[in-house]
Amino acid sequence: MFQRFSITLVVLLSVALVGCSNNPIRITTEADSYERAKVMLDDERYFQAIEQLEAMESRFPFGAYATQVQLDLIYATYSDRQFDVALRRANRFIRLQPAHPEVDYVYYLRGLINFGMAERTAGLLSTRNPVDRDVSGYERTFSELREFLTLYPDSQHAPAAKGLMQISRSRLAEHHLNVATYYYQVERPESALTRLDRLFQNFGGEPAQEAGLALAARSYEMANEPEKAATLVALLSEHYPDSTLVRDGELVADFRFRRPWYFWATLGLVG
Repeated sequence: MFQRFSITLVVLLSVALVGCSNNPIRITTEADSYERAKVMLDDERYFQAIEQLEAMESRFPFGAYATQVQLDLIYATYSDRQFDVALRRANRFIRLQPAHPEVDYVYYLRGLINFGMAERTAGLLSTRNPVDRDVSGYERTFSELREFLTLYPDSQHAPAAKGLMQISRSRLAEHHLNVATYYYQVERPESALTRLDRLFQNFGGEPAQEAGLALAARSYEMANEPEKAATLVALLSEHYPDSTLVRDGELVADFRFRRPWYFWATLGLVG
């Protein structure tokens, strides 16, 4: 009986020791602990890096690496798609250390975090009705990166921030076009034209404007205003001479809703 108990105890201890040996978190000296976290970050093992850095944050709250640990935690939680956590950490850093030499990086990271949240939200809420899609995250991204560029125009992250602002702006322009297309497809041309006015007024130079002009022409046709439609077709031909939406001066763009091929292939079960 005692021998069986001893064997069981040895097995349990062995399992525990193996589990401990596989645990990536190890806190020794502050420098060694941070070097371990840095290796995890370099290897893109973000979840393990977060655990190591959080353990350091608890053990060495005022240590030599304390500020760097905070910066790395913002980056690691963002890279691990823990956007809410990353945003809280970024806002806290900006609030508590506004004069830190790398605070511009945190402002830039905050824009990246908001963009990640916007992409996730827009994807999760993607429906056939684009009116329901929440694209406010792109507006926040644009606004916060504009603040970053105002505060730190010479930051090394400024070019990347400008690129991300342009992507966010394009996402918003595409959203207005998608909403207008939906209104056209449900035969609400007035609503489509109202939405297109927002596209034309606020998103000049965006690629979505080309299709927007064609859609506006179709909407005027639906609203029995052929003269306005013809004016827009002429404008489209003038500004986009290589457009595939016009052929020989005639509008060929078709924005009517068409079900995808797999809807018919599955007898309506998909799509």
